Amino acid sequence: MISKTYIFINYLSHYTRGRLVCALSFLLLFLSAYGLHAQVNFVSSNLPIMVIDTDGNVGIPDDPKIGANMRLINRNNGEKNLLTDPGHDYEGRIGIEIRGSTSASIFPKVGYGFETRNADGSNNNVEMLGLPEENDWVLHGPYSDKTLMRNAMAYILAAEIMEYAPRVRHIELMINDQYQGVYLLTEKIKRDKNRVDISKLNLEDTQGDQLTGGYIFKIDKYTGNSNGWPSSFNYIGDSRGHEFLYHYPKYENMTVEQINYLQNYIFEFELRMNSTNFNNPETGYTQWIDEESFMDIFFINEIAKNIDGYRLSTYFYKDRDSVDHRIKVGPVWDFNLGFGNANYCDGNSWDGWVYQFNDICPDDNWKVPFFFEKLYDDLGYRSKIKQRWTALRQGVFSNENIVAKIDSISNLLSESQQRNFARWPVLNEFVWPNPDVHNSYSGEVAHLKSWLENRLLWMDGQVVLLDTDKSTLPPNFSLYPNPSSGMINMSIPATLRQSLQLLIYDSLGRLVGDTVFTDIESRLAIENIDISHLAKGTYFFTLIQNKTILKNGNFVKF
Repeated sequence: MISKTYIFINYLSHYTRGRLVCALSFLLLFLSAYGLHAQVNFVSSNLPIMVIDTDGNVGIPDDPKIGANMRLINRNNGEKNLLTDPGHDYEGRIGIEIRGSTSASIFPKVGYGFETRNADGSNNNVEMLGLPEENDWVLHGPYSDKTLMRNAMAYILAAEIMEYAPRVRHIELMINDQYQGVYLLTEKIKRDKNRVDISKLNLEDTQGDQLTGGYIFKIDKYTGNSNGWPSSFNYIGDSRGHEFLYHYPKYENMTVEQINYLQNYIFEFELRMNSTNFNNPETGYTQWIDEESFMDIFFINEIAKNIDGYRLSTYFYKDRDSVDHRIKVGPVWDFNLGFGNANYCDGNSWDGWVYQFNDICPDDNWKVPFFFEKLYDDLGYRSKIKQRWTALRQGVFSNENIVAKIDSISNLLSESQQRNFARWPVLNEFVWPNPDVHNSYSGEVAHLKSWLENRLLWMDGQVVLLDTDKSTLPPNFSLYPNPSSGMINMSIPATLRQSLQLLIYDSLGRLVGDTVFTDIESRLAIENIDISHLAKGTYFFTLIQNKTILKNGNFVKF
C-alpha cells in the first residue's frame, strides 16, 4: 500500500509542488526509513552484498555525509555470498549521503554517494569489486527503470568507444538491517589517473601552460552548492541560454585566474561556433573540440534516445594545452530515462533524433545547447558520423553485441531482481515517467530488447542520409509499383549519367531497401526493382546521387 500510495503522491508532487503533497511524501519517506515496508527474506546472493550501519542514525541526509561502517561481501570464487560473511572486499568506515535531483525527491528508493574513509576521517583509496582504487563512489538505485540496467547498459557501451566511462557493478544493499534492493555501484566522475585522466590543477597554477588544464565542467541543473556561469549565447530560436557548472576543481578551490581562463576559453569556442564560418578548417570547431568524443556522445545518447542527453548531466573536460588543447565531451552520466523509459517529449518512441530535442519540446526549460545542433550544419561532420557508425555497427553496436549484454545482465540479476521487486513491488504498476508497464521482469527486459532493435534499425536508415545535401530532380522522374509482379519501375531522365542510390523506408522510418545503380548510361528507365519481400502498405523513398538528395516521395504496395 505504501509503495502504490507513494507513487501516486509523488507523481502529483512532481507537477503540483503542493505543500500538503510534499508533506505526505516526506511522511512516507519517514515511515519507510523506520522499516514500515515489505520484508524480504535475504540471507545470500550471487551478487556482492553491501552492508551499511549508520551508527544508530535512523535516516541518511542528502547533505552532509554522515559516518557509517560498511562491509562489502564478495567471495569471488563462484560461491554464493552470505549475509553473515565478513567483508572480503572492504570492511571499514565510510561517509554517506543521499544523492540525486528528481529521483531523490520523488522515489522512495533513493541513490547514495559515499566515500571510503580511514578511522580518522581522512580519505581511504581502495579497490572495490575489481574497480581501480579511489575513495568516491555512487550507489544508483534503479526504481522507475524496472530492467535495473539502463545506466549500466549506457556506461558499458560507452566504455567500449570512449576514453573513459564510469565502471559499474550490480550489488544488493542492506542499510541498518533493512534490505534495500538491487543497486548499481558506480565510479563517481572525478579527476583521477583511473577516471578522467587529466592534469591536476593546483592553486598555484595561475599562468602559462599550467593554467590551461585540467578542468571538468558540465551542463546540468543547479543542485546543492553547485556554482557556474551563464553562456553568452542562446538556444537556437530562443531568448534563453544554457549554463555551465564547475565540477573540477570545485568553485571554492579555484583562483580568479582559473575561473577567468575557463570562462574565456569556452566563450571563444562558442563565439566561433556561433559564426558563419564555424567549420573553417583552420579556425573552426575542429581546432576547438575533439570530434571523436562529440561523435561518441552522439552515438550513446542517440542509441538510448536519452531525452536528458546534451542538455542535462553532460560533462566536458579540458587538459593542459601541452597535452591536448581541445574540449572533450564526457564521461556519460544518467540514462535512467533512456531506452524508451519516458512518456513525454517522444521519449518512448524509437524514432527521432535527441539532438533535435528543442523542436520536439520547445517549452522545456532545459534545452540542447546551440553548438550541439550547429555541428550538424556541417556536411563534413555528418559524413564522419556516418563512416564511424557504419564501422561500429559491425562490432560494438551490432544487434548481437548489444542483445548479448542485455542477456548477460538479466541472467546475472535473475535471482536478485525477485527480492528487489518484493521490496519495491512496482512491476505492473505505473512509476513516473513509465510509458508502459509489464507484469514481469522478463517482460520489461523483452520490451527493452525489442525497443533497442527498432531504434537501431531506425538509426541505420537515417544515418545513410547524414552525408547528403538536398537538391531537386527534374519533373520527368517517376517511381511507381507494379503490384501484379511485386516490382517497382523507376524512370529517370537521360541527363542523369552517374550512379544512383534508391533507399526505401517503411512507415516507421526504418530502412527496408537499399539499391545502387551503376549502369544507366544508355537507358531511360530501370525496371524490376524487387519489393516482393515487403508487406502491403505505404513506403517512402529517397533517391541519392553523389551524396545529394534528388528526390523524396512515397508509394503504396497493394
